[in-house]
Amino acid sequence: MNSFPMIIFSIPESLVKKRFQIINSNIESKNIVVSSIKNLFERFLSRDLFNSIKTYKIDHSLR
Repeated sequence: MNSFPMIIFSIPESLVKKRFQIINSNIESKNIVVSSIKNLFERFLSRDLFNSIKTYKIDHSLR
């Protein structure tokens, strides 16, 4: 049986920040969110789920 290596693509940090800015922005403001068809039909998670107890930075150790 052949095995193929798994390719992992990292999402650029600026894109991740922009996504969270959109999620945390004012509900009345109009934004465009790019998503997949599958995600459009999934239940939208509450904003509270995305709140972090601590603030983490790049290269921050979780230990």
